[in-house]
Amino acid sequence: MSTLPQIIPHCHSTLAQTKSHLRSGSCHHNISTIVHPKWLLDSGASHHVTNDIENLSLHNPYDGTEELVIVDGTGLHISHTGSLTLPHLSSHLTLSNVLYVPSISRNIISISKFCRENRMSVEFLPDSFLVKDLKTGASLLRGSVSSGVYELKFNSPTVFASTKVSPFNWHHRLGHPTLKIIKFLTSNFNLNLPSISSLHCTSCACNKSHKIPFSLSTISTTSPLECVYTDLWTSPIPSVDGHKYYIIFLLTITQNTHGFHAIQTSYGKILPKTSITLYSDNGGEYDSLKHYLSIAGVSRLTTPPHTPEHNGYSERRHRHIVETGLSLLAHASMPQKYWSLAFSTAVYLINRLPTATLNNSSSYHRLFHKPPNYLKLRSFGYLCFPWLRPYMKHKLEPKSLPCVFIGYSATQSAYHCLHLPTNRIYTSQNQSNTPTISTPPTSTCPLLPIPENTNPTPPHSPPPPPTRTVVTRLQNNITKPTQKLNLHASIQDKTTEPKTISQALKNPLWRDAMDAEFAALVRNQTWELVPPSSSQNVIDNKWVFRIKYKADGTVEHYKARPVAKGFHQRPGLDYNETFSPVIKPASVRLILSLSLSLSLVVSKGWSLRQLDINNAFLQGTLVDDVYMVEPPGYVDPKNPSYVCKLSKALYGLKQAPRVWYQELRNFLLQSGFKNSIADSSLFILQTPESTIYLLVYVDDIIITGNSDTHLHTFITNLATRFSLKDLGALSYFLGVEVRPYSHGLFLTQQKYICDLLCRSKMDAAKRVATPLATHPPLTLACTALNDPTEYRALVGSLQYLSFTRPDIAYSVNKLYQYMHRPTTDHWQALKRLLRYLRGTLNHGLVLYRDSPQQLHAFSDADLSDADWARDTDDYISTTGYIVYLGRNPISWSSKKQRTCARSSIEAEYRVVATTTAEILWLCNLFMELGLSSSKQPVIYCDNAGTTYVSANPVFHSKMKHLGLDYHFVWENVQTGDLRVAYISNTQQLANILTKPLPRSSFNSIISKIGLFPWPTILQGYDKAIPSQS
Repeated sequence: MSTLPQIIPHCHSTLAQTKSHLRSGSCHHNISTIVHPKWLLDSGASHHVTNDIENLSLHNPYDGTEELVIVDGTGLHISHTGSLTLPHLSSHLTLSNVLYVPSISRNIISISKFCRENRMSVEFLPDSFLVKDLKTGASLLRGSVSSGVYELKFNSPTVFASTKVSPFNWHHRLGHPTLKIIKFLTSNFNLNLPSISSLHCTSCACNKSHKIPFSLSTISTTSPLECVYTDLWTSPIPSVDGHKYYIIFLLTITQNTHGFHAIQTSYGKILPKTSITLYSDNGGEYDSLKHYLSIAGVSRLTTPPHTPEHNGYSERRHRHIVETGLSLLAHASMPQKYWSLAFSTAVYLINRLPTATLNNSSSYHRLFHKPPNYLKLRSFGYLCFPWLRPYMKHKLEPKSLPCVFIGYSATQSAYHCLHLPTNRIYTSQNQSNTPTISTPPTSTCPLLPIPENTNPTPPHSPPPPPTRTVVTRLQNNITKPTQKLNLHASIQDKTTEPKTISQALKNPLWRDAMDAEFAALVRNQTWELVPPSSSQNVIDNKWVFRIKYKADGTVEHYKARPVAKGFHQRPGLDYNETFSPVIKPASVRLILSLSLSLSLVVSKGWSLRQLDINNAFLQGTLVDDVYMVEPPGYVDPKNPSYVCKLSKALYGLKQAPRVWYQELRNFLLQSGFKNSIADSSLFILQTPESTIYLLVYVDDIIITGNSDTHLHTFITNLATRFSLKDLGALSYFLGVEVRPYSHGLFLTQQKYICDLLCRSKMDAAKRVATPLATHPPLTLACTALNDPTEYRALVGSLQYLSFTRPDIAYSVNKLYQYMHRPTTDHWQALKRLLRYLRGTLNHGLVLYRDSPQQLHAFSDADLSDADWARDTDDYISTTGYIVYLGRNPISWSSKKQRTCARSSIEAEYRVVATTTAEILWLCNLFMELGLSSSKQPVIYCDNAGTTYVSANPVFHSKMKHLGLDYHFVWENVQTGDLRVAYISNTQQLANILTKPLPRSSFNSIISKIGLFPWPTILQGYDKAIPSQS
């Protein structure tokens, strides 16, 4: 057992009981104020007590009427209250609400309060005591008994000096005031700060620079509300909570400021009703106040036209608020969209700071006749852990979450805390802040997340020990020091990347990424510098910065690359042909399904691997003459006016993807691969010893084969030609997470959905059971959106989500049809779809291992008994089909037909023709892969007339205008390439792709088509899709 720190005992008086509300169970009254660096553990005391104010790191004068009653009934005067930290080798032990009683002889620790505050337990033994951590049960302190009492003893009364907060930290907590104000607070409010002669803050230097002030125009007043100055401030960008303006009301005499945020400018309801005179400028935003002022008997004075100097009080207060708010944002490295939160905090702090105008008193003190409580102040933008038990739905959820402190409640004695993953703001009275490093930052560059190898202390861990090292045998209770975190750096990492090179150069991680990319450009001999010429079409370029994330949302790496502005290229001059290698989604799902089923045939192999080509576009050699300016930040000092003649393809060039594809294709063909005709991004290698399938999506590659040895050999050969990263087993590809489980693979885009919900602020929205309402149908007959930008961006993002979610294919297609003129109804339908995604966040597509290699499909058109054209805007039906390989969904589509159908048979037959084309394409792909289907493909249709027409020309006279579709389907049926069979409407799975369904029908289909939540898959509740025959 490791040796615990010993506590030297010291004698004190016998414990006794009292009945006072504030009681001390062990100390006698003694007028002497001899300071003892000893603390007595007292189970009969209700409060901690000290006789030396130097022991308190923070303290305020005690304004209560209670006295400390000791054992003989004597009442002792309480001078101050404060807090302190007892430093120890294993943890910091916090004592809050400590009473400073100068006339008491000993320092007392209330055991009950000590255990509650520090989550500790104290075990009393006959000749010693132990202090234990409640969570781990580990012993932290051991002491002995002397003269019948338990005592903590420290070497010096100055042991508490380490708990003093630095002037810079107080400078940040108070909202970046001047050094003069901090010194005044130190001397008058006992902040217990070390002396300092100067204080340099980069955030203040950047955000508080100003010109020489003008003289103020004042109005003499005798009461606080006799005259109220007011002014409106307009932000150049909307805040994160949707505000564009804020207005202040400045009370005379007290100088107290009230700030309000607003989306529009109408303030009749928020003006203080007891004011006598309102002084403002001539802005039109105050016109709405005229009627209210006349009713309330409030007079209004205005400044002369174009003379804001006459409203100097408001203008100066605006400057103070803006400078303080911007300093808070800069120090916390927060984006500017959080200005409303910073400005509200600035107003709160300004009202509590002393000012020379009020004879070194604060506005709060002058208005409420009591000093503010500086002990409750926290540093803006710092990590905190608020108590969130009332917000949680059940007892198994955590009682707290890591949040960012963003200000104070205006109506409650509570804090506002922002939870980063959900962007939800919590209001909590209780919160704990992580310890912070007291040294000021040396630059204005944003702080970055702590690298993984630093192992920061988790929120529930004990606070860090002092720097003194203790050698012990057991180290299971040792925690590393908590680092200073700036959580709004995490906000920037998840939502924004640097937009300019000047922003990126402030961050060493981005600077390293730029250096690595430029080194790769030089290594690949991407260009040569040549003198500029008037005949050259010299294009510009810019640095683009991206953060690549893993499937769990953590940062994988920072990517920086110079991108050419290819939109300045001229066809025929510096480019001719364009093409991008993009694998078809159906090909990806088919290869994944085949790798599962074929792995049952052989004992080893058919593992899925993932590769990433480094600087892929730089691998291709240009044949066109392309000239570009030198990348910003990397201009050759010897030839600053030269231009780059590109010899290698660069990102942004129109021909760059094609050049890279040709380079890769040539290498693969030389290695024995064949390029698929059905999908040009699929390459196939078949030899007597092995089979390898390779899929290309620009520079991302999926590879699988029947021999791990041959796979490894090929990857090694590929790495000799191209610089690449072997990412190992396939797990996260193009935003799709691939999770293997006992019966196959589970494909999900959960992270993509989370990011989409957070971006649209729908991450806390109420869930719904279906993606689209059945009634009323969506039409153009509604009010158009004023700004359709967000609608178009979200619908465009949802398009990619249908890669693994056929359940939303129809909804996305329907919303996409109104991109040219979205209305308020369409916006509500889009929000409903996002609410559905939030409720099905953990749903994904299942690919089974034991799926037979047989193609069959379900096809449908949106028709009913009386109306087969559901779209009342143009009466055009929707085509929907889903193709299976055994039990696995491989391909699906929900698309509007090109022309209006005159009958239900015509609408359905067009769907069958489209499905036939898809099945024949998959059959050709099957043949290229060296495989064959065991049975004839079948298309299931719920329209009997369509099945008759596909087999016999019984309705030929009515189908002349569908001649091409008719002959295409009929000929393939006659040759035996496929079969069209009838299925009842209740068994038609394609219904989900052509119309909005009620909840019961929708839920019955999504499980049949292969969509399940991840926990259900683990529990084995998945239902097999029956093979149709």
